[in-house]
Amino acid sequence: MGADVGWIILITAALLFAFALLLWAFAVLLWDFFEDRTRGWLRVLLVVVLAPSCALAAELATALITSALLTALEPHETPPGPSEPPTRTEPAGPETTSERTGLETTTVGTGTPSPSATASPSASPSPSASPSP
Repeated sequence: MGADVGWIILITAALLFAFALLLWAFAVLLWDFFEDRTRGWLRVLLVVVLAPSCALAAELATALITSALLTALEPHETPPGPSEPPTRTEPAGPETTSERTGLETTTVGTGTPSPSATASPSASPSPSASPSP
């Protein structure tokens, strides 16, 4: 907690120094610009009013541009929830079971079940199987 306060004070001091430097730079530029164009008292008044305004506008523009860049470059947040992708749901259909008991019916071209129903191959023993000794 103490280290956080130290960083906040350091960053605040650096920002104030940067603003003072920017203010001085605008004051010098404006003083030089108005030197031959206005009288002494008007030049002082213009520099005193315009230099802080220009410095503040520059700081605001920098903050807005930085904020826009950070917002555009930050990774998109994922919604909270499980990390694995959601499972796909199959459409509701007839339930099937792995076991088949009973006889299968086959249909003939007329759409009616054939009279001879056959059992599944795995359900009935084959007659050609030889008994073991």
